[in-house]
Amino acid sequence: MRALSTLLLVALMLTMPASGRAQAWQPGFFELQAFMPALYDFLWKAPTDPTGAVITPVLPPECRLRSRERKLSADGEIELGRLQCPDGLADKTLRFEGLVASETEVIVRVNSGDGETETYRLGPVSPQIRFPPSRRHGRPCGARPRPG
Repeated sequence: MRALSTLLLVALMLTMPASGRAQAWQPGFFELQAFMPALYDFLWKAPTDPTGAVITPVLPPECRLRSRERKLSADGEIELGRLQCPDGLADKTLRFEGLVASETEVIVRVNSGDGETETYRLGPVSPQIRFPPSRRHGRPCGARPRPG
């Protein structure tokens, strides 16, 4: 009888929908796409964190949000928007609120207007990046970021 109960329990667990099981860890993803000097489109996909921490991007205070829209995708909610930074991203800091208290990471990808792509991996120890000074106006990123 005990073996039958164990077998039924295992069968029940295997047939549970994915939403009833623990969610797999997924890093957050933040992408900036320069399309004009000082204008950037962004995409934000929040991570799933085992601690339940809520992680949100904190944009540089010198930058202004021009538009923001939330959409549902198969992987969850994503946020799309447009950001205006009058002098580009040089010497600006992008940080992620809640990342210090989490057990997850955020991948940041910056696609510059001249075809270069920079990718950064942030986590609890380094929850922010400071973009380096650019050699040309409007170029969002040209070297490794300095710790903020």
